[in-house]
Amino acid sequence: LKKGFFNLTMAGLNIDPDVSACGTLADANGVYTLTQDITETLANCINFGALNQTLNCGMHTITGNYTTTPATYGINISYHNATVKNCVLFGWAADIFLEKANNTIIQDSYLNGTTQLPVGSLTGIKTSSTGFTNNLTVLRTNISINTTTQAGYGMNLVGEKNVKIDCEGISNFSAYTYAGSQILVGISVGVSTNVTIQNCTFARYSSAIDAGQAGKNLVILNNNFSSTSSTVPTTAYGIAMVGNPGQEDFLVDNNTFFLSSNAVGIRIGNASGNVTNSRTGTYAQGNFVVLGNNARAFRKVIIRDNMVTGTLVDTTGALFQGETEITNNTILASLAIMIRIEANTQPRNWLISNNFFYPSATQKVIDILNGTNFTIKNNLINATTSA
Repeated sequence: LKKGFFNLTMAGLNIDPDVSACGTLADANGVYTLTQDITETLANCINFGALNQTLNCGMHTITGNYTTTPATYGINISYHNATVKNCVLFGWAADIFLEKANNTIIQDSYLNGTTQLPVGSLTGIKTSSTGFTNNLTVLRTNISINTTTQAGYGMNLVGEKNVKIDCEGISNFSAYTYAGSQILVGISVGVSTNVTIQNCTFARYSSAIDAGQAGKNLVILNNNFSSTSSTVPTTAYGIAMVGNPGQEDFLVDNNTFFLSSNAVGIRIGNASGNVTNSRTGTYAQGNFVVLGNNARAFRKVIIRDNMVTGTLVDTTGALFQGETEITNNTILASLAIMIRIEANTQPRNWLISNNFFYPSATQKVIDILNGTNFTIKNNLINATTSA
């Protein structure tokens, strides 16, 4: 590290050194500034070495070569109260790796660098499976995945508590795959609790948000999900919550889904929670909510106040438990059945009420193939059609 220039603050004597090469940041309470682009091909590049450190990259690039050193990290943090800002990282097993790094803030950065190169990092932000990072905040940070040979993750959480990811409407998670068959995940939640993901745009993932494990209090708010690219995998999910046990008390609220015909907005299995105030966009063709398909069960799910073009709910092949409420939704015409209830075991305890259906002339509104204890009341079907 080059430490040729120092900015001194007399109260506490905080040191602000310049950084011009890879290495370890040694000073507790240090505020470091990267002065040029740097490259490392054999090891981690920047290691945080003490508590309360800040790295400001000034939009300089930290480049690695994960194809020859797959276990290396662009920025490696294992101390509390770290801040990373204005950084561009590209070509690492993980751009930023966190282990027992509570109260970390990552902001205003670009992970995987330019999105036009054919290969990027495998993971943007990765947390350790042996030492969780709690109270993690990620703000206004763009993360793209560019990999043709391996699975890629924008963020890979394991078991963190209190995570806030806020794009503030100006940053996004995107995937660029050229073979079309890789697992590409925007954010993998793991068994983390109290996770909020808001104001982000997700594009071209196999699963934009994967919450398939036993987490709790997941909030997904004000995001845009798009699967309209020609490079989208065979089946794409905006949000996938399929695990055993699964998510508890999730809230999916006020999101927009632009779905291609092979896409699913939200897949729910072994999970309980609410899907509210969301909508599908201009390209909506796929299923908005799939409950428990492929022999999955699910617990109580409430689907309320959504506006959808296409199929609102599909349960083909599901195993059932718990209750389901479908209320106050608006479902517009498409070529598909609006609500399809078909399961490997008897569905039970459904309430379908106060919905507005606008089917095409030959479209089925509600198709129930088996089940018990259904209450269907106070729904409006556009009387100008023969459905």
